[in-house]
Amino acid sequence: MDSQVQLDGRLLALVDSGWRMDRLPSDDIAVPVLELPDPEPDTTTPNQTLRQQEHKWTDLMLSNLTDSQVSDVNYRYPCQHPGCKSGELAPVICPGCSNNFCLAHRHQIDHGCAAHKPPENSMAEAAVKIQKITESLDSTPAKGGQGRKSDKLSAKVQLMKLKQKSSGDQSLPQEERVYLMILLPQSYNATQQPIFVSRHWTVGKAIDVAANIAKVKNDNNILGADKLMFFHERDGSLLGSMDQTLKSLLDDQQMYNGQTVILEYIHGSA
Repeated sequence: MDSQVQLDGRLLALVDSGWRMDRLPSDDIAVPVLELPDPEPDTTTPNQTLRQQEHKWTDLMLSNLTDSQVSDVNYRYPCQHPGCKSGELAPVICPGCSNNFCLAHRHQIDHGCAAHKPPENSMAEAAVKIQKITESLDSTPAKGGQGRKSDKLSAKVQLMKLKQKSSGDQSLPQEERVYLMILLPQSYNATQQPIFVSRHWTVGKAIDVAANIAKVKNDNNILGADKLMFFHERDGSLLGSMDQTLKSLLDDQQMYNGQTVILEYIHGSA
């Protein structure tokens, strides 16, 4: 039995008959009033919804905030640009003059920072750089429609080769792919990288993908950094704007599936 244990060959009774007959009192146990916690007044209206009760407690907490706490919540870091009365919830410090500004005056040129250096003619520098590249490729610029016909023909010849060795997102449907031979920046040892991208992507996204595949440093998302851009191999002209889709360039015959493009850096202020 559970109430007995065997020891040295004998059964010892652990539960006696008095313990079995003992019962807890059925009446409520009286607790001294001094030992009871202070009662909280019930201010809840029976008809209040849960949202109304939440608002009540929120209002109660706000009413208990001190004036200093309220002022801290509403404090804004003032803009130090002369005449500006705006401010921000977080400090916006200029690295040039170490002053605080609002978002409208955060750039050095917007608050007349003494450390600001006027940008050089970035596109002119890029044109000279691209011209040297095209000259090294022995590409003779053609005029007007003749250049486009030449681009179209060379792209058509190159397209079949690119389909066999290009890198890209394998999940892209075949009919959506645009194949490009990318000539990498002169600062890199590798000279070219065949890729394919989506015709529905913007030029900016195609550049990001090309840089990632070719392992080329890409700081296009950093303000003031040198930017990667696409240029025509034929004459070094810029291949569309960053937000322009490849489909629109293909439709306007500004580029062709299978053509060669130059990937090169230009000054970040361009």
